[in-house]
Amino acid sequence: MNSKNDNSPAAIANQWISWALGLAFLFLFLSLVHSLCLSRLLAWAAGFYGSGEEWRYPHLVKRIYGYLWFLPALSIACLLWFFTLCYRQSLEQMFIYLLPDSVRRVIRSGAWIAFGILAVTGAIYFSNYEWNYYGRPLWDYYCTYADLIHSWLFSDTPGTGETLHAYMNWDYHSNQPVGPFVVAMVMKISGWPSVESLRLTCSLLTIATVFIVWRVLKSDLHADWDISVASILLLASNMAVVVAFIFPFTDPFVMFWATSAWAVGLKSYQSPSWWKTLFLLLIVAMGGLLKISLFTLLGLVPIWWLIDCLWMRNSSQVQSYRLFFGKKFFGMLLFTLMSLAILFCLVLVLDFRGHFFAHINDMSKFADSYPIFVLLSFLITCGPFLPLVVLGRDRFSREDYMLLSWCGIYLTVLWLSHGPGWIRYYIPILPALAVVSAKGLSRIQTIGGRISLWTYVMEAASLSYLGLRLRIHI
Repeated sequence: MNSKNDNSPAAIANQWISWALGLAFLFLFLSLVHSLCLSRLLAWAAGFYGSGEEWRYPHLVKRIYGYLWFLPALSIACLLWFFTLCYRQSLEQMFIYLLPDSVRRVIRSGAWIAFGILAVTGAIYFSNYEWNYYGRPLWDYYCTYADLIHSWLFSDTPGTGETLHAYMNWDYHSNQPVGPFVVAMVMKISGWPSVESLRLTCSLLTIATVFIVWRVLKSDLHADWDISVASILLLASNMAVVVAFIFPFTDPFVMFWATSAWAVGLKSYQSPSWWKTLFLLLIVAMGGLLKISLFTLLGLVPIWWLIDCLWMRNSSQVQSYRLFFGKKFFGMLLFTLMSLAILFCLVLVLDFRGHFFAHINDMSKFADSYPIFVLLSFLITCGPFLPLVVLGRDRFSREDYMLLSWCGIYLTVLWLSHGPGWIRYYIPILPALAVVSAKGLSRIQTIGGRISLWTYVMEAASLSYLGLRLRIHI
């Protein structure tokens, strides 16, 4: 068989069939091994945590028991994918033969609406369930911070400024004032207490993030309607996104901020203008005051500059490499220095008294920062997107490489800083992965048809909700 036939849609589909069947048996084998070794795993878990973190042990036990059902479910999903690919043509013809075009369009539109409603309902249920499971915590005093900012801005009570300033010099989480400030504004508009306002803000920011991803797919990358909807559903049903929907924490803020940064960055690269560059500068500079992990946004411009240089290296538009690279390098350096200057001026004005980076070293103290937890959290969170990145790699554009490069920067910094192995730490890169995954979804649709495309999406969404129910994410 020649190389041309090897790259034909039928040959590629046969390769996928082989992979699906192989993965089904692999996950079935892993589930059997897991069942046989369950007692040993529980004994290992009992002695894993130190004396200061026994409260994590029940969560680890739930995760171990959850895989008793999750691994066989993965095997069944791979088998279903196997049969869908084997009989894709018959299923497509059956669907086309039995239903006229008008009925198929109505069914497709109704299914999209139903999936959207189910996604929002599932996010509300599981996010609220997660919050109640942990005993309705208000971690890191963000609601307290929002109350102090609200009182300082909108009350006539004397001494509110001194109280706020004393708090900002007491707790190192005060180095993240952007989120509490937004919550204080929502408190003023809605009239709700800080906890309810924070939960409302989290849901609105998650919806806004999904909208930005939709706009990038449709307007910037001109993705097909079905592909765009499939990417959105993969993002909306992801474990980390679902948990963060109305959980009173800053994860939706971080996801929205990171998504806004690279979305504006893509716009700036596609059609440069000074106001887009200024807007991106402000987003990047303020990111460090929202969450310390958003310092990785400073890597957006340098790595995109490098990709742009590599992408344009054989272009006839490049008259002089020295002038071209010099101009790119100067713009990158100026952007980075201005971002840092704005950020540290704000730090000095707010007077954080040197604890701006204080909690970075605390990450290494978490037992969940061990490699096994980090790897598992990465796989169950980003798992639905990883096969799509591999499948669509031949169709990547410059924008796709730019988004993947930033994901690489974020993951490198996270892993080098010994970030805990929790799924929420991967939430900033999920919208970017959803956009990049559109190429893989498009390839599935081209080779396997709509039946194969939607089988993959529904399997990924079902496995995410099953994982949440089995609590393999904690």
